[in-house]
Amino acid sequence: MRQRGSDVAVDTTPPPLDPDVRARVHAWRRRHGRPAEGLHPLTERRYAARYRAYRTELGAAWAAAGVFVAATAWQLVTGERPGTAATLAWFVAAYLILAGGSLLGRRRQRLADRAIAATVSPRVARPVAVGARELLGGWFLLAAAVAYPGAVAVGVAGLLAADRSADRATAVAFLVAVAFFAACAAATLTDALRRPAVATDPRTLSDDEALRREDAGPAVAPYLAVLALVAGVGTTPGSWLLWAYLGYAAAAAVTWAAWQRAHRRAATVGTDPTAP
Repeated sequence: MRQRGSDVAVDTTPPPLDPDVRARVHAWRRRHGRPAEGLHPLTERRYAARYRAYRTELGAAWAAAGVFVAATAWQLVTGERPGTAATLAWFVAAYLILAGGSLLGRRRQRLADRAIAATVSPRVARPVAVGARELLGGWFLLAAAVAYPGAVAVGVAGLLAADRSADRATAVAFLVAVAFFAACAAATLTDALRRPAVATDPRTLSDDEALRREDAGPAVAPYLAVLALVAGVGTTPGSWLLWAYLGYAAAAAVTWAAWQRAHRRAATVGTDPTAP
């Protein structure tokens, strides 16, 4: 759009993305079932920032999954019993990788969004604040209810009822991870619900609402499910605690996938994501 001064018109529309970056952002959106064509240049730049953050966090998730595979292989090769200090170290390594990737990705996105917002003038305000249920839908709230209270229940059960001290130590480390990712989720949701709009007209204001829903996604991403798998590797084979970790991981992954499916359907065909 153009901003008029006293005697000159200044074009405030952001320049288009580099063609290579633009192609990768569009391919990323298509892979996730999102519309890729006809995006406003401002919205394209904001999605490019999210694409870079996504690659950072996805790399960390794959690295943590690699730790799970490596820990399993290491136990098979060395005959190391689960529940030792060495197996706990595998869990701590996975946690640090996930935490570092999450923080770095979100910081990159936040800095890029601030730089983009600084170039937008004048800006359109949101007409009314939207609550979590209206913005994110029931599937998101269900996934969050499984991800965090479920993780706390498993961790507390391991802390209070496990027979081996090493299993209790793993439960403590798991609860620390739950607290960290719960704090990150709270910060993510607060930002998505309350931040000022970065928009210049009704079209980009609508895009801004869609970006809020996208940005809330990492709050229920299955980071804790990956950590539960690593924690399960370090617990007593065949124990109830092992099955508790595995059951939690499965439930968190399934509800996250259900939210992703509902969100994708709402983004592509305009259906209501607020049920189950």
